[in-house]
Amino acid sequence: MSRRLLKFVTILVGLTGLVRAQEADGLLADIVTSTGQNFTIELRYDAAPRTVAHFMRLASGDQPWLDHATGNVVNEVPYFTGSKFQKFLSQSGPNRAYLQFGERKDLFGTEGPGYVLRDEIRRYGNGSGALILPHAAYTVTMANNGPHSSGGRIIITLVNDPQFDDVNSAFGTVRQQYYTYNSQGQPTGVTNGRIAVDNIFGSFGQVSITSISIRRRGVGANAFDETQHWGELPTMGKVPITSVTHTPTNVILHHDSQAGGVYRSYASPDLFNWYYAPSFDVYHGVGVGPSSPMSLTHGGSPRGFYRLTGVFYPVTTAPQNLYDSSISVGVGTVDNVRFDFDASGTQSIYTFPNGDWGELIYDYTVTGPYTAELHVTTPGLAETTYTLYFGGKNLNVSTTERMSAKIKYAGQDEKDSFFTIGPSAL
Repeated sequence: MSRRLLKFVTILVGLTGLVRAQEADGLLADIVTSTGQNFTIELRYDAAPRTVAHFMRLASGDQPWLDHATGNVVNEVPYFTGSKFQKFLSQSGPNRAYLQFGERKDLFGTEGPGYVLRDEIRRYGNGSGALILPHAAYTVTMANNGPHSSGGRIIITLVNDPQFDDVNSAFGTVRQQYYTYNSQGQPTGVTNGRIAVDNIFGSFGQVSITSISIRRRGVGANAFDETQHWGELPTMGKVPITSVTHTPTNVILHHDSQAGGVYRSYASPDLFNWYYAPSFDVYHGVGVGPSSPMSLTHGGSPRGFYRLTGVFYPVTTAPQNLYDSSISVGVGTVDNVRFDFDASGTQSIYTFPNGDWGELIYDYTVTGPYTAELHVTTPGLAETTYTLYFGGKNLNVSTTERMSAKIKYAGQDEKDSFFTIGPSAL
């Protein structure tokens, strides 16, 4: 071998080793797009391990998801493949710019994989310190429609955006470098992944995801066991219709139910075109009775075909009742009312900060795996509905955590609020 050739090989090997050494350790998701604007997301399992585990399952096809057009449960198909990037740029107010992908909508506006996830917003110091992953530029976070409502829509921030802090579950960052490797695992090049994200945002054409692949580099990434977090993720499946009752205006579907299940109905006139029929039954907790039959309007059609799908939540945070507990609800930064419930559910009172109190008349309804409504109808008080989003944002459900709430006074707009739950004074 000539000295010149030997020198060239030595330089090539040295450069290859340099490229390999430059890629930092981490749990990595390589995003390949239709336009070649590729980038890598570092999945921050220290900030949101459950959310990371869910993203990995959706990306690989291991997590079932719902085809909103047919009502069928899709298995072993990567959820994000083919997903188009959408861009958002604020026209007024605070500077906001971000990309979004993972949206799957039908004609009724239904979106996501067919279920919701509990928020996961972790802070240092077991919840008392700074956010582990604040929303700086190029943060990857879950889109949502309110507390505990994220699913499959993913946001990539392009500017520092603290409006997402304590609201959205951040679980990754776009890395500066995007590395490519050959089939032997040798590095073949490196490009700027953040510029790729900027180019997608600035593109006039449609950009979609071709593939997402997961890589692990380093001891920490290899030690992360995502299967430990699968136990909370929802499962999905077809639900047998046990019998059908017909009336002149409705068809009533009877089915078996399961605690912690959400059931969705679809109808078709011909077995080819399916339509989502907006009817939900939600069941939570051990000991919940059988479901009510699902009644659908058939519009006088001489025939119809129906199917049910179920989403089953192995972990629910909304308690079945408020017995032997107290709820303190606030507006702004000061608690404005406290509700106490005795151990048997036969006595309950309200107390205002000025000391005024009285008997509480209310209805309490669990409306989702992580939500419930407290409807207060006490004479002399304004009729009010409190929507309570039960917590668990900092890994575990905490009885002292300040949790999100919404307050709706009769005849007024809904207001954002918060609440805490504690022991009863009764």
